[in-house]
Amino acid sequence: MKKETYCSANLIKIIQGGAFNIETDRVTCFDSKMIEAFAARPDVDVNVVFTYGGKRLKVTIPAGYNVKTLLDSNGYCGFLRLLSILGGEELK
Repeated sequence: MKKETYCSANLIKIIQGGAFNIETDRVTCFDSKMIEAFAARPDVDVNVVFTYGGKRLKVTIPAGYNVKTLLDSNGYCGFLRLLSILGGEELK
């Protein structure tokens, strides 16, 4: 199953006001199809946890955020870009 299909399918299952959690051990990015899936559920927080520079970081895209503004001119939003726009926290 493609990651955007998997993402969309799991977002549909989340209760209103819930959170969609993404956790990985690497820095990667969202493409425009994944951002579209997030935009379809503006009532859900998206929590992204990843490792960078030996630190475990968490960025939250809050419910209601205009996620389409996160995309760069090439249609992607890298995790470091996401961190620079929304800020984040280091997890212990």
